[in-house]
Amino acid sequence: MVHHNLPFHRAGFVGRAEERATLAKLIRRTGLVTVVGVGGVGKTRLSVQVAFDVMDDFNDGAWLVELASATDRQGIASAVAAVLHLTEVRGRSLEEVVLDHLSDKAALIVLDNCEQVLEAAAGFTEQLTRRSPNVVVIATSREPLAIDGEVIWRLEPLPVIEPGAIVGASDVAEEPAVALFEQRAAMARPGFRISDDNAADVARIVQQLDGIPWLSSLQRRRWRTGGSPVSWKVCQTGSRCLRTGGGQRRSVIRPCRPLSSGAWTSWNPTNACSSVVWPRSRGPAASTRPARSAARRP
Repeated sequence: MVHHNLPFHRAGFVGRAEERATLAKLIRRTGLVTVVGVGGVGKTRLSVQVAFDVMDDFNDGAWLVELASATDRQGIASAVAAVLHLTEVRGRSLEEVVLDHLSDKAALIVLDNCEQVLEAAAGFTEQLTRRSPNVVVIATSREPLAIDGEVIWRLEPLPVIEPGAIVGASDVAEEPAVALFEQRAAMARPGFRISDDNAADVARIVQQLDGIPWLSSLQRRRWRTGGSPVSWKVCQTGSRCLRTGGGQRRSVIRPCRPLSSGAWTSWNPTNACSSVVWPRSRGPAASTRPARSAARRP
């Protein structure tokens, strides 16, 4: 039995079969993989799923370390120590205690949200991988750590379909972004299913969400609490808040200002779209392709 603290998700993992398999192979061959992508694209969810997939390869466990509250390198060491149940030793830094503990271990460490403390995360991870030859690190970040030995895996949004090409449910049956949307909608409104009547409307919503899983979750939470479904303006701004601005290694992530009320997408999953207002501007682009069956039509 392998010890771990990985969170169990009752909702099944949707899509990403190729990425999941590739990442599993990569972490078996290298000591450090950084999953890089915009906020909400699914970096953490994918990394945790891959950790579950390969955890049997690590006798000393698979551990998720969340860095959202860390502010410096000491905070990172504290977060790792807490997960591993390590305590301070007089005359030694907590980081030294952690690194010494892991130096002879065969463990998988998932460092989540490294962009919050990018410089510190880079320094800590570099020391960890140098001193612990049998420890594998999966880092999630909006930017690469830019350290020796790092393999960068860029995670893109789920592909979406051109709504105008949709005729019925069969046109979207094999699309991961639509399947994810259906899963999240059914969790908020039991009994919701993609049908011939709503397939095109669902495809339109998914396209406006740009294939970003976090935004589908945001929709679900609003439905569950009885609120209006989230607008694309909120989706766009929320996604912008979660990603970096420049693509350079040490960019600063600034908080977004509060949103003002704006155009709302009045989406009722039981009746399709009753009123849709789409702002002109778009968020992070996802790949768009015509529906499979539409391509076969004359």
